[in-house]
Amino acid sequence: MTPVGSGVARPSLGLILPATTQGELQSECSNTLGTTNGAAELAELCRNAEGTGADSLWAVDHLYWPHPIGEALTTLAVAALATTRPTVGTCVLQLPLR
Repeated sequence: MTPVGSGVARPSLGLILPATTQGELQSECSNTLGTTNGAAELAELCRNAEGTGADSLWAVDHLYWPHPIGEALTTLAVAALATTRPTVGTCVLQLPLR
C-alpha cells in the first residue's frame, strides 16, 4: 500500500506485460516477413498503464513459446524508456539459460 497525500493508503496496481504484441500476431497469422511496430505498441501500452495508475510493469521470460515473443529484458527496457514512475521487473527470469 502506498500512502497518498491525505494519509489514506491506496492499493498497488501492477501489470504483466503481454508476451507478444498485436502487430507480431498479425504478422505471424498472415505469414508475411517484415518489421512490425511491436516496440511502439508496447511503449504505448506501458504509457497507458502508467496513466491509469499502474505502479509496476512485469515481464515473463520464456525460452519456448508457440508463437514469437519479446525477450523479457528487452521488453522491460522499452517499458522503462516509455514511463517515468512504475517499477519494472521480471516475474520469471531464466538467467542460467540466458
